[in-house]
Amino acid sequence: MNDYIFVKKEPPHDKSLWVKIAILIQDNKTKENVFYLDDGIYDEENKTASTCIWEEGNFSCDCNRYLFFQRQKGLQEEDDFECSDGKYSVCIINPKTKEVLYDEINTPIVQQRISEISPDGRNIG
Repeated sequence: MNDYIFVKKEPPHDKSLWVKIAILIQDNKTKENVFYLDDGIYDEENKTASTCIWEEGNFSCDCNRYLFFQRQKGLQEEDDFECSDGKYSVCIINPKTKEVLYDEINTPIVQQRISEISPDGRNIG
């Protein structure tokens, strides 16, 4: 458990353990990407951050990835963005260890962006 940065959450989210994760989202058409820290649920059984929501849950579809991408860019979100698959790819990283937990991007940009994580894993850039 020392391999993660644990985050305290307020109710009702305090029923699960939460950890910091680094998220890289890439627009597959333009290859533009955003990289930021957020919180993810810790999978106590497997002793890792859960990536299920990014692999097959709500965050696996382009409509949600589009929203996250636009918000990180500080851009207006379109109301009529259609749900699809494959317009955006993600890579989920443990910022403390720099371990890649889930990667749909698989290009050198992943390692380049990982190098931007501070040594303590608490900041990017």
